[in-house]
Amino acid sequence: LLAELDDLAALTQATKATLQGSLRFGVIPTVAPYVLPRIFEALKSSHADLSLSVREGPTQLLLRMLREGELDLLLLAIDVELGTVETLALFDDPF
Repeated sequence: LLAELDDLAALTQATKATLQGSLRFGVIPTVAPYVLPRIFEALKSSHADLSLSVREGPTQLLLRMLREGELDLLLLAIDVELGTVETLALFDDPF
């Protein structure tokens, strides 16, 4: 996720654009404390005009909120079928 975020930041720097507006982000509780602080720090320093809101919750709730348009992006720990929603595997946890 952080590498993808770095790629996005580099792209916006190359085009002289910044991320603006709001991004509604859903994340599961078992991942949130490990990932969110680094994401917030990176976004704050490179995209000050981006308003990020976070919803922490169980996978099924977050999926429902995504389908209903209440969230824009999810970070989940399991591979789930989302139909036409675009997905990106970030890493495999050998545990």
